[in-house]
Amino acid sequence: SPTIAGVIIGKKLVQFTALIICLFLAPLIILSPIKGLILLPMISYIVPPEVQYNGISLGLLISVITMLSAFIYILSGKRTLRFSWIWILIIIKLIIMIYFSSGSFQDVRNFIQGISPFIIFSIIVNEESEGRMILKYWLAFFAIFSATHIIRGGVFFPDDSIIVSLTSMRNNEMGGYNPNTLGWVCLLYTAICPAVALAEQERNKRRMWWILCFFIVLIIIFSFSRAAMLGLILTFIVFVLFINDKSRKFSNIIIPFIFFFGLLYYVWTSAVDLGIMSVDRNMTIATLTPELDKRSQMIIAGFILFLENPWGYGAGNSVATHSGFMKAGLDFGIIYLILFCIPFIYLIRVSYFFSKKHHDFRLRILSTGIFSASVVAVIQCIYGITMFAADYAQVFWLFVGYL
Repeated sequence: SPTIAGVIIGKKLVQFTALIICLFLAPLIILSPIKGLILLPMISYIVPPEVQYNGISLGLLISVITMLSAFIYILSGKRTLRFSWIWILIIIKLIIMIYFSSGSFQDVRNFIQGISPFIIFSIIVNEESEGRMILKYWLAFFAIFSATHIIRGGVFFPDDSIIVSLTSMRNNEMGGYNPNTLGWVCLLYTAICPAVALAEQERNKRRMWWILCFFIVLIIIFSFSRAAMLGLILTFIVFVLFINDKSRKFSNIIIPFIFFFGLLYYVWTSAVDLGIMSVDRNMTIATLTPELDKRSQMIIAGFILFLENPWGYGAGNSVATHSGFMKAGLDFGIIYLILFCIPFIYLIRVSYFFSKKHHDFRLRILSTGIFSASVVAVIQCIYGITMFAADYAQVFWLFVGYL
């Protein structure tokens, strides 16, 4: 029928478009692998997720091309492979995951896609200034994605109330993006965006980064994820408490934060009044305590099962704990769980040291942002399977690569 023919032609056209994009970008990346790391967030965030080739995302294709290009540079002698203990940790984790996969390789695929920025970063980035530039590109592209995602919700789901339109990000999982995963990723970027803004000497550039931060915060607000909301509050608290900034006005930090939380309060209150969000999703002790108790009981039950068999039940064991740490232990065993915890410890320890000891103000303040993200990441992973989402893991491992 014409309908089926249209679907087939449309699917082929999308795949052809994805192939053309890869063929066009491949020579640029092969000539300069660092461009692949810069283009990766643009492809992952800006290009619609529907643009795939045989079910493989463009982001994964660009990652593979960039890694191949980086290894070609190593073989040709243009780059020196800096092999560290983190590589050994990654290899052991991958072997354990494959062993326990039980025919389901979804977690393995997500893990490989998640660590790809770290591998590329380790091979092709030599200078800290290059690393900082890449962090800024990833941050900027995600902020642009946040702005377009918000506009997309208003255009595709129009309503008399703009708040109702924007709730499509959660209610309809617009673009196939899970709202909880989006909220988790936003928290990582929200921690470093103020740091990048405060490190700028020019007022216009500082203002630009705060505007980009505003769009990222909007995604958190309209995801209506309580975990993301609490994470946002905790991120700002940790950032303000640990920032070592005596030369800047405190108002440069507090005024934007007050604006963000004022907007958060207005949107959530309006959402309850309009019936968009149920009263039990309000950010109060009375509504948060039952959900926190429920998730804590799930974690405790998972921990008891883990003690019964600390060597792992295998991937897809159907035990839902809503916790990344418990999923790591239950699925892949105690050795994997220990290795799973090490990157968190590394990020917190190293970023805290740089935030206090580094001689460059810009690096101290950026390290404070990464430290804030790392502290919140631990709490988020206790109550959410954050590190098993490829989008989240990519940004997390990008921070590891930078440090």
